[in-house]
Amino acid sequence: GLSTADSQLKLKPFDIVYVRKSPRYEIQKNVAITGEVNYSGTYAIANNTERINNIIERAGGIKPSAYLEGAHLLRQGEKVAIDIQKIIEDPTIEGNLTLVDGDSLFIPKRSELVRIFGAVLNPSMVNYSKSFRYNDYLSQAGGYEERAIKRKVYVSNANGYTQRTRQFLFFRIYPKISPGATIYVPAKPVDTNKSDITGPVLLSFTSTLIIALITLLR
Repeated sequence: GLSTADSQLKLKPFDIVYVRKSPRYEIQKNVAITGEVNYSGTYAIANNTERINNIIERAGGIKPSAYLEGAHLLRQGEKVAIDIQKIIEDPTIEGNLTLVDGDSLFIPKRSELVRIFGAVLNPSMVNYSKSFRYNDYLSQAGGYEERAIKRKVYVSNANGYTQRTRQFLFFRIYPKISPGATIYVPAKPVDTNKSDITGPVLLSFTSTLIIALITLLR
């Protein structure tokens, strides 16, 4: 603050006043937490060591309706996959990230749907079932299209983790499906050089061969 003498000082034209920044002053840094917590909103980061579990505690904890497997952190517009359940159980794990300005933590409600789209006959939103495996959801979507690349099917989980199909010898191991997941079946590119009359021409040629064969056998 100003001393008594400083406060009585009268400024004159062309005087220059310097206002120095306090060495202890820092611009306020904020983090948002939304979804299934008791007090969602924007909170000022208390210090440079504040982590995910701290902001959850300040938000009053998580509601029973929360789907922890679907929680994720947005940092600079990018989704960061996190495991909230493990963070709550053990805040000392590496996944309990230190918060930075602009972070946004979202904890969703449990989703009962699974989306399957891409090279399938009937892209669908399907009810999640614990007993369902990948092939069950594929059947609900009508099966594969002709151009489907089966070995490259991948699943994006609600928390941001992506799992891809793995190959073991002659077997394909498809990802486990969780509530709120999205299944994507990629497709081979359309061959624009292929003529549309190829099919009819081959059919006509085959028919001619069959007729000739029948004639010879008589």
